[in-house]
Amino acid sequence: MSDRVYFTTKTLIDNTKILPPKVLKTGRRALNDIANNLVKASSGAAPHKKGILEDSWTKEVGVDSSFKLQATVSYSVSENSSGGSFNYAIAMHENQYNLGAGSLAKSGGQGLSGKVYPVGNKFLTRVLEGETPTYRKLIDRRIKRTVKNL
Repeated sequence: MSDRVYFTTKTLIDNTKILPPKVLKTGRRALNDIANNLVKASSGAAPHKKGILEDSWTKEVGVDSSFKLQATVSYSVSENSSGGSFNYAIAMHENQYNLGAGSLAKSGGQGLSGKVYPVGNKFLTRVLEGETPTYRKLIDRRIKRTVKNL
């Protein structure tokens, strides 16, 4: 299970020039900050039984060949049971369930906007969808500042 944030940095100026590498670097740094917040807030909103789920995240920030910056945040906890192997992270993200004592004791995850996301299912998607306007403003503000200072 993963969610991705995309930010396209390929912009043509007079149809001949691509934005300077400094702008790409600024965008990458902003996207890394966003991915870090997405990890922190979604981990805070993830249910807690043993603490394995909250720590099972992976994060990647990179640039593809079309100058598209992307960040991927994923959670994965595989468990074996009598019915076979399944990804516990997907089950906790997608299914409805009653929260246990460990989950009820958590305060949730806080996004860059200041909004707090309660513990429960869709812990990654809720944060990403709720924080997207704030994330876009952050990228926009930093890119504009960098372009202004070129």
